[in-house]
Amino acid sequence: MRVSVQTAPFDPAEVLEGFGHGSDTGAVVSFTGIVRGTGGLTAMEIEHYPGMTEKAIAKIVTEATRRWDLTDCLVIHRYGRLAPGEQIMMVATGSRHRAAAFEAAEFLMDYLKSRAPFWKKERFRMDRRQGCRRSGAGPLVKPYCLHLGKNTHDATCQSCEALEKCALTRPRFHEGGAAPL
Repeated sequence: MRVSVQTAPFDPAEVLEGFGHGSDTGAVVSFTGIVRGTGGLTAMEIEHYPGMTEKAIAKIVTEATRRWDLTDCLVIHRYGRLAPGEQIMMVATGSRHRAAAFEAAEFLMDYLKSRAPFWKKERFRMDRRQGCRRSGAGPLVKPYCLHLGKNTHDATCQSCEALEKCALTRPRFHEGGAAPL
């Protein structure tokens, strides 16, 4: 069993070298997650609490090993600033039979995606003519300046990296979605 929470990129082929080479292993399943660049995503920033995150992942790896009688198990998850196309995580499971290896890998991937103690902040590209297009967020968001009392091209959405001109500028939302364009 190996759990690693790290900033460094990893080479899946190198990581899998020697994985599951026990006499009882009949199947190895591996999955590598990659940061998607859809919807104008320019970067993803991932944070975690050192010690707590590794402990939580190790606990779920122990549960998967017990439930599916795994012969080997590996979880790698990166943190820090990641660009589209970069590897974000890897899961590998070894078992006597393929069904158990697949089920355990899916269980671990679902845990990492939905319940593992990571905090993700997505950064998006700003199009000054359109506002900030946020993946899956519906309408476009154009920055709204509380100081000027109107939508403005002079500020940027908090999701974007450029500096804001006015400290009172924030994307404004109401029940119908984004502030009117």
